[in-house]
Amino acid sequence: MALAIITLFTGDLLGGEKVDMQKFIHETQRLEQGPNSFQLIWWIPTEFWKQSFRNTPSLTVEQKEGFYQAVDDYIVVCVIDAKTTAFGSIVPSSRNEILDKLSLTIGEGKMMKSLPNSEVSDDALNLFAMMKPMMSKMLGQFGKGMEFICFRGLNAEGEKLLDPKGKNSFVINMEKTEYKWRLPLGSLLPPKYDSRSGEKFPGNYIFNPFTGNKLVLKTLDNSSDKKQPAPSNK
Repeated sequence: MALAIITLFTGDLLGGEKVDMQKFIHETQRLEQGPNSFQLIWWIPTEFWKQSFRNTPSLTVEQKEGFYQAVDDYIVVCVIDAKTTAFGSIVPSSRNEILDKLSLTIGEGKMMKSLPNSEVSDDALNLFAMMKPMMSKMLGQFGKGMEFICFRGLNAEGEKLLDPKGKNSFVINMEKTEYKWRLPLGSLLPPKYDSRSGEKFPGNYIFNPFTGNKLVLKTLDNSSDKKQPAPSNK
């Protein structure tokens, strides 16, 4: 099911992406599926919308910028919380039920509750209203209870609380279930390499997990398949 959901969001909607969108979406989604339950928590950074609309010819540059700016002040989360019956029917939780269960904690900070729609811009709400039917249709019965939910995204100085390319961590709680993220997202960073073996790793890796060697960015001098010489022990 998780792979199916990832695939659904990597079709025409995300055409021509510069990043590996399957990896990006895999990093931003968390899924918990039991015998009679299904939960999807999808953190959607502004980078997702930029990639989604990058090659959409029906939108002008100004319209695209409007979409990005509409959501950039928020931490946006898409949530599906549903029960399945013995006969295979899907019973999604209502928005209010989801909001009662949902909270966000960034780093060692305080737990945050979501913003009411009255504190979310009309532009952001209009974007969610436009996207929800499309995404719900792709997900079939599971998409019926899909909700876009916003948390405060800026601190008192106007700086973003979560940067997918920065160093941080956060937890989204759905009642008693914790969904954890550690930043940065490797899919948004250049890959790194083991200078001894030439092995390639995601951009958020610091060391080769198999050998312990420190990883490096591939330089222009190392753009061929030729491996870098092993560093001196001096």
